[in-house]
Formats: sequence, structure tokens, C-alpha cells
Amino acid sequence: MEPTIHDGVLIMVDTKRTNLTSAIYAFTYDGALFVKRLNHLPDVLEAYSINKEYPPFVIDKHQMNAFKVTVRVVWVGHMI
Repeated sequence: MEPTIHDGVLIMVDTKRTNLTSAIYAFTYDGALFVKRLNHLPDVLEAYSINKEYPPFVIDKHQMNAFKVTVRVVWVGHMI
């Protein structure tokens, strides 16, 4: 998620905010953990990173059994 979230920084998450809106979430998909911006569209989730090195991907309604929202990211801290 660089430049928004740098590798190794602290993030604060809200474990109660799991209804999907267009925001940044930590989630598991197909056995892997991701921190990505999710766009919740009808019948699909679009997951993408601000970092252009990581292409976006789509999770459609047939793949939802492999998807689980963990938490919503609400704060990012940078170490100095």
C-alpha cells in the first residue's frame, strides 16, 4: 500500500467495522493475508493497492467463500 502504508509501520484497526464500504481493510483471501483498499460493488469486491507494483484483483460472488474480512484499517502511524 505504499506510499499510503509503508512496510513495517503501525496500523490501528477497528474490529467492529467489518461491513464493507469503500475503505482499507485487512482481510484473508485464498489463504493469504492482504491490506488493500476494497471497493464494494454489486456482486463483486475490487481489491487494489495504491502501489502500482501490485495489480488490482476482483473477488466475485462465486469466490466469496475464500474471502474473510478481518478488520478495517482506521489509522496509520509512521515511525521516526
